[in-house]
Amino acid sequence: MKVNEVIELFFKGLDDVLMSLGTGGNKYEVCEVRFMKMNDAKSSVGEQDIVLWGKVEKEQGMILLFLNDNEVRALIGSVEGTIPEDINESVLNTLKELGDAFLGGGLSSLAQLAKKGVVQFESTGILRGNEVFESPFSSRIEDPVIYGSVKVEGSIHFTSPWRIIFDNLLKGWFSIDEENENSAERDPMLAQEGIESFLNNELLKTEIAKREIEKATTGVKPVSTKSTDSRYRNLDVILDIQVEATARLGSVEMPLATVLSLGPGSVINVGHEVDNPIELYVNNKLIAKGDVVIVDEKFGIRITEIVSPQERIESLQ
Repeated sequence: MKVNEVIELFFKGLDDVLMSLGTGGNKYEVCEVRFMKMNDAKSSVGEQDIVLWGKVEKEQGMILLFLNDNEVRALIGSVEGTIPEDINESVLNTLKELGDAFLGGGLSSLAQLAKKGVVQFESTGILRGNEVFESPFSSRIEDPVIYGSVKVEGSIHFTSPWRIIFDNLLKGWFSIDEENENSAERDPMLAQEGIESFLNNELLKTEIAKREIEKATTGVKPVSTKSTDSRYRNLDVILDIQVEATARLGSVEMPLATVLSLGPGSVINVGHEVDNPIELYVNNKLIAKGDVVIVDEKFGIRITEIVSPQERIESLQ
């Protein structure tokens, strides 16, 4: 599993908590991911940033979420309805309560994927950015840490990226290949002479390929549109056709006697596991899978897998 996928999963759980407060539905774009020592992360974090931290029970790791003062004020304002003028003790107390829920939502999402069952924080708290890197707190964190920078877009106007740090113990929850993740950072940059040589070689290859194409196509007649598959021509004619799209949570077969015995309060097991994606059918043909989300107080699907455009066209038949 890639590190950016782990970070995206954490913020999905965090956003579920925000949605329960009526301010979720944000888009989280991972901008930067790195493995580094905790001391090296200091240059990427502002001294005045507010840090929500949580220590996972049974010595399983640490999670640290960094927000600057403006992001904290915007976040508190979205929940309470009024943006505080400054960061005072009352704001920090509110943030502490919300922060426990935010981190808990993200941790629950990670634990669910890692099949850890119910996992909780042993302790949580709030620190300033410069305090995080001072002992004894920094001694609790095991190197190398996973550092991520995430751009947040949504109903709340956030101007700066949020930053997240997982310590090395949490990396053990997932199958992460650190060597491959850092390979791009280890590749040496080309010297100026190397860059010029690379560009010249690529231009030469392009010119040769161009000549080969011209030689191969000399005397070739244009392909008649009549020889193409008629099913995929003139798509504009069918694009306005209404089709039935169905989200299927699950299905089950049962005797007619069971159906007749159903009543208010009856519970039916549809055979769909909680971790499995929801299936999207068009004209009774499976075209996509995704996760359940809430959009404007209605259920929706965030697409995670989808068939090719050609297969989607075939589903219309």
